[in-house]
Amino acid sequence: MQDADAAWDSFLLGYSLTGVVAILDSLQLNYPSSKQYINKPFRVIILLLAFIASVNVWRGVWSMYDNFLFPRVTPVLNYTLSALLAY
Repeated sequence: MQDADAAWDSFLLGYSLTGVVAILDSLQLNYPSSKQYINKPFRVIILLLAFIASVNVWRGVWSMYDNFLFPRVTPVLNYTLSALLAY
């Protein structure tokens, strides 16, 4: 798998999971049950999915930044320039 493919895959996966997390969170808020043995594990699953989604979005963004900022230069120079421009 190429770096560019991984960038797009991570970006799309992250935003897809963000949509799933938003739907699950709204379902959890509107769930009428007050049973803690159901609500707490469900909340933990939502938090873990939200964490994975945010990591994938930022991995995709930084991979695209690294690969597509200066596409005609060597990868080492591209990574160096993108790291320097990030400051």
